[in-house]
Amino acid sequence: MRKFKAFVDNNELKELYMHGRRFTWSNERDQLVMTKIDQVLVSVDWELNFPDVLLQALSSNISDHAPLHLSTSAPFCPKRRFRFEIYWTRLEGFEQAVKDAWVCEDDIADPFKRLNALLRNTASALQAWGQRKIGNIKIQMAIANYVILRLDRAMESRDANTKLFQAVANGRRTKNFIPHIRHNGELVSQQERNEEIFSDAYEQLLGQALARDVDVDLSFLDMAQLDLSELDTIFTEEEVWSAIKEMHPERAPGPDGFTAAFYQKVWPIIKHEIMAVFLKLYVGDGRGFGKLNRAHIVLIPKKPDAEEVGDFRPISLPHSVAKIFAKLLAMRARRRMKEIVTTNQSAFICGRHLHDNFLLVRQVARKLHARKADIAFLKLDITRLLIRSIGRS
Repeated sequence: MRKFKAFVDNNELKELYMHGRRFTWSNERDQLVMTKIDQVLVSVDWELNFPDVLLQALSSNISDHAPLHLSTSAPFCPKRRFRFEIYWTRLEGFEQAVKDAWVCEDDIADPFKRLNALLRNTASALQAWGQRKIGNIKIQMAIANYVILRLDRAMESRDANTKLFQAVANGRRTKNFIPHIRHNGELVSQQERNEEIFSDAYEQLLGQALARDVDVDLSFLDMAQLDLSELDTIFTEEEVWSAIKEMHPERAPGPDGFTAAFYQKVWPIIKHEIMAVFLKLYVGDGRGFGKLNRAHIVLIPKKPDAEEVGDFRPISLPHSVAKIFAKLLAMRARRRMKEIVTTNQSAFICGRHLHDNFLLVRQVARKLHARKADIAFLKLDITRLLIRSIGRS
């Protein structure tokens, strides 16, 4: 075993990520024992020669080992997209680069189309400017980490640093890849079919907006009337800037690739086009806003061996403009939320805490237990009901 470990270390072999199973061997007895015995080790050079590699564990009824299937041409179909780099804001000449790139055709009069064109042009210009200014920062960071880890070995390979970064990137892409989905008892591995399964599942979950046959008579509830006319006032530049400053600068970007750090850094340059978009939304004209109201759905596995649609948690990454607009509306409503929503609602309200419900239930349970009476507690899971109600509203 020592010789084998020395062989692995000397040749710098790495284990390929395996999809489908956490264990590859079982004793198949009543006192079940499972472990991962079977592995595939490759060198960095081999992985660079086969970047589209995919390792899967299969089923077998003739052996207590799971056979491994290794494909060197997996259909990853990566789609490269722009991502705003936070370190660009610290480089000299960043604001001037944005100012030079923030131009588009003069005949684009619609605020939505104009801002979409400006963001696209700026994204392309910043990507080229960043490469010219400092090169690929990720490769440089990988070089630094590699030097730190390998100082004691005094390795002289000039291209080892770039290989390290590329190997890490390939491994991350392989791990994030969804090779198959189990649907209605069938294992589906075609990527086009997997996309259809996810799309159909979420469309069915959300439902469709339908016309209501009946409505709720809010006046019958005899609720206090509030004057909320201040929430309908026109958006001001100071209000929009306050919303942008409150946003986290490095949250995951949406389809446009820009984070809040971009808006916070170059607000004086871009504020006129941003305000034009929000003023058009204020008057209720949303025609063409679809260009700025897109989002990416990211699937986060809830467990290592995720196979079914329910094993993934969908996360929405909206366009940065739509995110700012939602933040702006939330800030307005936040000022009067405690008056609009009664104290019965303790979650999602600033100054209130979800734990208050737990404390209330615990105190009620103690009181009822002290009375020594026959009492039943009922816990309702209204998650699906809430989702379907929203979809049909």
